[in-house]
Amino acid sequence: MSVKMSFGSSLKDFSRDVAKFSKQTQKEVEDIIAKTTKEVARDARIRTPVDTGRLARAWKFKVKGLDGEIFNPVPYAIFIEFGTIFIAPFHMLTMALRRGQNRLKRKLKALERKMPRKF
Repeated sequence: MSVKMSFGSSLKDFSRDVAKFSKQTQKEVEDIIAKTTKEVARDARIRTPVDTGRLARAWKFKVKGLDGEIFNPVPYAIFIEFGTIFIAPFHMLTMALRRGQNRLKRKLKALERKMPRKF
């Protein structure tokens, strides 16, 4: 990431540069969230047990701004995730989310290291 800022003598120029930097940073954070959400959905799909493949194929995700959502519309998905008295839990989404949180933290820290310390 490269951000070019030139601070003129007026406060107006400074304010405009800060806004530009903020928009670039916001876009980068949104991209990181989108990529991480996609990775978590893929990881959940990989961890899903396969009999017919319906459950594994049904994983979906949506990203809007700073929000990422991963879901599975198959009615029995919750029973496979958390188990029942007859079925042991697989925790495919729970484990994928844990790994995804760690990835997200690493990516955001890397972005933070790229940011200038002061304006």
